Amino acid sequence: MVVASQPGIEQKDLIEATASTKATLAELLKRMENKQLLIRTQSHEDKRRLFISLTEKGQNILKEAQPIAENVDHSFLSRLSEDEQQQLQQLLNTMLHK
Repeated sequence: MVVASQPGIEQKDLIEATASTKATLAELLKRMENKQLLIRTQSHEDKRRLFISLTEKGQNILKEAQPIAENVDHSFLSRLSEDEQQQLQQLLNTMLHK
C-alpha cells in the first residue's frame, strides 16, 4: 500500500516505510515484478537507485484486496474497546519506529 500511496518511491525509502530488511524486501519486490504487479525503474543519474511503482495490474489487484483487508481490520478491531484500539495503535507505532 505504501507503493500505491507514494508512486515512484525509492527502494531504500520503502525499506524504512515497511520496517523490512533489504533482503526480504528485495525478494518480495522480485516476486511482485515477476507477476507484473510493479515496475522498478533505475535512476538515470545513479544506477544504484531504484524507484518502485505499481503497474495497472498491481493497482487493480490492490483495489480488489483493500475492501477485504478493511473487513479483516474491522473484524479484529471491533473486539477491542476504543481505549484498547488506541493502546494497540501506540504500541504498533512504537514498534515501527524503534
